[in-house]
Amino acid sequence: MVRAAVLQGLVVLAASVLLAAAEGYSQEARDLTKYPIRFAVIGDRTSEAQVGVYEQIIAEIERLKPEFVITVGDMIEGYTEDAAILDREWQEYLDVLEPLSMPVYFTPGNHDITTDGQLDAYRKWTGSEPYYSFDYDGLHIVVLDNSRSEFTREFPREQIEWLLTDLESSQGAVFTLVFLHRPFCYRTLADNKSDTLHSIYAKYGVDVVFSGHWHRYFAGLYDNVRYVSMGTSGGTTDEIPGDPGFHFTWVTVSDEITIAPIRMNAILPWDEIDISEVRAYETARGLGIAFTQAAPVAEDALTVAASTIGVDIHNFDTEFPLLDTVDWKVPEGWTVEPGALPIEVGPGGTAHVTFQVSCGGSLYPLPELCVDFPYGAHGTVRVEKEVRVARKTAGTHAGRPPIIDGVIEESIWQTGHGRLLEQDGSPAKTDSAAFYFAYDEGNLYIAAHCIENRMDSLHASLTEHDAAIYGEDCVGFLYRPGGGQGPVYQLYVSPIGTTFDQQIEQQSDGHFAGDLSWDGTYSVSTSSGDGYWAVEIQIPLAQFGVRAASGQAWDFNFRRKQHRLNAAGGWQVPHAYDPNGFGKLVFR
Repeated sequence: MVRAAVLQGLVVLAASVLLAAAEGYSQEARDLTKYPIRFAVIGDRTSEAQVGVYEQIIAEIERLKPEFVITVGDMIEGYTEDAAILDREWQEYLDVLEPLSMPVYFTPGNHDITTDGQLDAYRKWTGSEPYYSFDYDGLHIVVLDNSRSEFTREFPREQIEWLLTDLESSQGAVFTLVFLHRPFCYRTLADNKSDTLHSIYAKYGVDVVFSGHWHRYFAGLYDNVRYVSMGTSGGTTDEIPGDPGFHFTWVTVSDEITIAPIRMNAILPWDEIDISEVRAYETARGLGIAFTQAAPVAEDALTVAASTIGVDIHNFDTEFPLLDTVDWKVPEGWTVEPGALPIEVGPGGTAHVTFQVSCGGSLYPLPELCVDFPYGAHGTVRVEKEVRVARKTAGTHAGRPPIIDGVIEESIWQTGHGRLLEQDGSPAKTDSAAFYFAYDEGNLYIAAHCIENRMDSLHASLTEHDAAIYGEDCVGFLYRPGGGQGPVYQLYVSPIGTTFDQQIEQQSDGHFAGDLSWDGTYSVSTSSGDGYWAVEIQIPLAQFGVRAASGQAWDFNFRRKQHRLNAAGGWQVPHAYDPNGFGKLVFR
């Protein structure tokens, strides 16, 4: 039934968009005080859709019979250019929606649209443009597309101009609602930063802005604009205290707008979890435990000799003290002393503590330090953070710069580093690979030689810079130039020389976010032969404002992705953006 419902909704949508464009808002509103409008909002289904959860939520919505349903994006797993896979995933998603007997409107998420090819599939299967608006009995509803915009500053100018025209022509609406996938307000308004879209919402009297993406529910009120970010309706989730878990949201529009998240046997107030509480939790999780020293790893055996590590424990709560006996989860083969330690940290304060650690057995899994942080009115929240360990690899001085031709034959490529691991520390499932590093004062040189036992299966078709080559065969690097403070840079290179790069910086709550608008300068060349492909890279250092010298140690990590085996192997794991979890590239 959902296909007919979707088409019915899109016919209404198309007609209303044409009407608004031609004549401005003129639809007669129903008497909402007598006949309220009721509709449902569904959160993210992916990443890693949990079997049966979204289906159960669809069944509950159908029993409630809203007038229509609208999503906030991430409906398919996506992240692929394979048309057959996209068709299969969209068909599966529409089958999941089949029980719904009312119109369904879609909002695109980053899983749904990552590239132009995925945009074509989105249009084909939803029958919709990625951004649009429609009128419904006095409501004006706007769907925006920020599927490929991480920050407000990256939001396309043409879409802003369209939004201004659309809102100007709909001033007669009783209420105006906006839907988009990423909650820009979290990075802007909640951080006391300006937000172009918010200024537009406030100017034109937008009442509510719905979003998703973060897989947890939060809400806030800024300049009379209500922001509601949906939690997940079926994707993975790490519930925080007070979060409704898997849910959808019920919206009733009468003489006011009532918003209620609904989970199993519970209807919650719209502001149950305040945006400030979520930020407090995220800040504690991201920045509350800061290891000031890493335990050095013996590369030959992947073990750790007895070492002293320091830890700063930050209490970001400005009202409540942190009172806890911190303890460790210690895997077999590790020792940590002391295993438990009482601490007291006043509101807004920091405590520095030290521990003795060693590992004579398997390096992974790593020990985890556990701290209960104050969490406002919800009591405490437990944060667990793995101890820092640092593998070391070396770069040799290039007396003569290598020729960047993809052929790894110069004498500076002396010793390959290729002991790659899965995220859990087990040996990587990829075919073997060797990585080489060299430098001179003005450049970092990198080479990689990747074994591929079935060269006919090599997957590398994307040619545009910053295309999603991380879904193909590729090698990738994370590095922080100079070995001190400053941003992290990420570079992926495919077997045909296509590059993807971004600058990564830590946000005020501890999370790391990439800026795709940053583009580096490189010389890249690749080659391939019988059972292998290879790459050579020259990275000029002037663009980072640093020079290389003997004795420097940069925060560094590298990995290889192999499409045929659907596998990725990393040198330092877990592989993440946080430079505190990187290994060290030492210049000899």
